[in-house]
Amino acid sequence: MKMFQKTSILILTVVGLTTGASVAPAAIVYDDFGGTPKSYTFGTTAVTFGELLTLDLPGEANVILAQTFSSPRNFFQIYSSTMSGAVFQRTVVGSLFYTYALAVRETWDEGVSDTGVVVGGFGGNITSLATGSSGNAIYLRTDPTYIPFRFVDTSDNGTKYGYIETFTNLTGTGIDAEVTWTVNGYAYETEAGKQIAMGAREVSEPAPIPVLSAPGLLTLLAGLLGLGGFYARRRR
Repeated sequence: MKMFQKTSILILTVVGLTTGASVAPAAIVYDDFGGTPKSYTFGTTAVTFGELLTLDLPGEANVILAQTFSSPRNFFQIYSSTMSGAVFQRTVVGSLFYTYALAVRETWDEGVSDTGVVVGGFGGNITSLATGSSGNAIYLRTDPTYIPFRFVDTSDNGTKYGYIETFTNLTGTGIDAEVTWTVNGYAYETEAGKQIAMGAREVSEPAPIPVLSAPGLLTLLAGLLGLGGFYARRRR
């Protein structure tokens, strides 16, 4: 009988301590295509337009990566399937729009500059290579390149932020030049309104601190009082 009473008291105490505790889930979704980066290459021969890859996002939004030709250059491009599906930042290089990129750990707000233009739908070019015999290439910036975007998740109407991690590489010169665009993966925050740091792949959550709700506190007090009475009886 005494053993049952003591065990019951300890159970009440544990229940009181754990009631109300919560653990926040990770808030970043990262897709690395199963660990296999996606690579695309073109040279100085004119390419035909084609969609290369679609990045699925929650709700109705998505991001499309493509290749196209506009004399005298081939281009890798990024855009959304709808004007309201995803928004990018872009800058002007010569007379061309190029999708703005950020460095690791930077966030969306750090990408807005005097020459930056925030648009929906068509984001801009990623990199380009002149066709014919010149082979001159235009790059977005030093790799790795993180391309920021934001979108409205139609499942909850929240504005969410993400990035695409890419690398570009130029090989050869003149008519033998080739540009390769490698997409390592993409990520987005599931928490509406929270900007994601470029390169972030997971959220480190601190160890949860137990928070006692009112019923939990009462249970704990009852357990402690019962425990004190139990030992008092044993001493007598």
